[in-house]
Amino acid sequence: MPITKGIFYEYELPLKLTPPGHYESTDDNRARVWPAENSFDIDLSLLQAAKEERNRQMLLPGSSLSISDVFVYTNGTARISVSGNPNMSNIKVIMIGVRNPIKTRNKAVDDGSPKYGEVWFDELRLNDFIENGGWAATDICRPVLPIWALLIWSVSLVLRGGEVSIKSE
Repeated sequence: MPITKGIFYEYELPLKLTPPGHYESTDDNRARVWPAENSFDIDLSLLQAAKEERNRQMLLPGSSLSISDVFVYTNGTARISVSGNPNMSNIKVIMIGVRNPIKTRNKAVDDGSPKYGEVWFDELRLNDFIENGGWAATDICRPVLPIWALLIWSVSLVLRGGEVSIKSE
């Protein structure tokens, strides 16, 4: 969900609901209450893939897609949304929540009525980092010009983060 308006990644996965009832503490009942389908690992490279696909589609002839649009990328049952130009190195907040889907998304399983329940979020871990180096470059040019002119030009290029920044003063 967006923290900074218009700049975010969102990873959405449908949950399998537990049928109402009382459950004894057995392995079978624990599997019914928290089915394996509700455990998930987020491959962070999918966030980058969604952003790269959005950027590719923006360059297609006749595309009306802009960087501020919410672009949706699917991978299996997961929906990855990207808006703006988020950067993985700038993530400071992760929000976890449950969304009651609107009736128009999936009429077969959603009657549009509010749902109530109890949700547990147990563990949040980061592991299996890919620590392969990319490359980056920075250049600053300050040419000597007559006293009445000042020109400073800086270029920053970072690959694999999807960021290219060119700034002139």
